[in-house]
Amino acid sequence: IVNNIYEALIPGGAVVLAEKTYNNNSRISNIITSIYHEYKEVNFTLAEIRDKDKSLRSMFKLNTVDELVIMLRKAGFVSIDTFWQNHTFIGIIGLKE
Repeated sequence: IVNNIYEALIPGGAVVLAEKTYNNNSRISNIITSIYHEYKEVNFTLAEIRDKDKSLRSMFKLNTVDELVIMLRKAGFVSIDTFWQNHTFIGIIGLKE
């Protein structure tokens, strides 16, 4: 998909990704997930949070930030930068030169 996006862009075009990620360090990943769950508990019950996590786990293959950058580089994007991060989510932009 990333290769197709790259090929469809004109030079100077950009792709913007906002992805849920995981950390290679399981201890850090657990800490970030715990903080995020505390944040979500303001609006959702523990059961709702757990059910959503469980359903998403079967749908998505999470990547690390490094894996996302490698994916973009392999497609041909040279200028890549993060522009946003919140808990386990990250925003990345890749520019086709």
